Amino acid sequence: IPLKLFLHSFNKSLSLNKNDAETYRLLGNVYFYINEHELAVIQFKKAVELNPQDFLAINGLALAFFQLGNYDESLKLYNQSSNIRFNEPAFEGMGQVYYLKEDYNMAYSHLDRIFDLNRSTYAGFSYLVNTYNALGMYDEAIKLAKDKLANDPIESRHYNYYGKLGAVYFMKGDLKNALANLQKSVELHPSYAATQTSLGIVYLSLSDLSNAEKHLTEASKLARITTANEAMSVYYYLINDLDKSKENHETAVKYPHNFGFSMVGYALLHLKQYDKAIEEFNIVINNNPDYYLPYKGIGKVYRALGQKEKSIENFDKAVKLNDLDEESKKLLE
Repeated sequence: IPLKLFLHSFNKSLSLNKNDAETYRLLGNVYFYINEHELAVIQFKKAVELNPQDFLAINGLALAFFQLGNYDESLKLYNQSSNIRFNEPAFEGMGQVYYLKEDYNMAYSHLDRIFDLNRSTYAGFSYLVNTYNALGMYDEAIKLAKDKLANDPIESRHYNYYGKLGAVYFMKGDLKNALANLQKSVELHPSYAATQTSLGIVYLSLSDLSNAEKHLTEASKLARITTANEAMSVYYYLINDLDKSKENHETAVKYPHNFGFSMVGYALLHLKQYDKAIEEFNIVINNNPDYYLPYKGIGKVYRALGQKEKSIENFDKAVKLNDLDEESKKLLE
């Protein structure tokens, strides 16, 4: 049925009864489906005004605000929905918001629980694997992604599983498997900017500057990904084009992504650019001093430099901030 017919039908229904909360909710769903998120907000708000206990309308409103980038309002509404009645979409939505707000521990507590309840959730899987990776739970992330790759019959999703595996292998320090999985992901879905960025960072780590520049440039064309800008800043630094390096860095730090910048720090670590790696990790620390990953990265830098006391000091900070980080615990032994 054409969407215009839906809109006409719902508006006609409302002309007969302006107090029909369900119709406002259904109209909000239509506007959301056609990416008219601001119009969806108006309809969902009306539905909630008429029926404050309609958790489905509240979820719709939360999701519309999520798409508009208003994460605080989205989180508040998902909490409101969950308080009316525990429901998977609200709990999963909270996990996704926490992930994007870079509160990875809260994201983990929500997404891990919801995935146990519903292992078929696709969006929940994506955010959960990213959360595992951000928290250093690499084995769990790899197991989950491989399981989905082996069992999901919808082949159009497989690029995502390969991409997740590649990003996790990179953080684990396995550049060979990172490269193979990210290449496969890009082959299946070349227009996915996040995977192009990750592949560019892997090539950067391997000193393959030509391929690094190719994929990071493509990522920047596809979407505004500040991690790609920061990685390009490193690329230009390595070829001694300091003006372009500064230009890309200044663009990136306007909207820093703590996990993404940490990936760039790890690339510098692989390149044995130790001073630059510490600079990169310190950007993350200045932005969020409670995130464990840059301390872990600095610990690895000092470990490579043979500075044991400084290495232990930073691994200890990482573990105190993230008790799930088994790798740092082992490095402290």
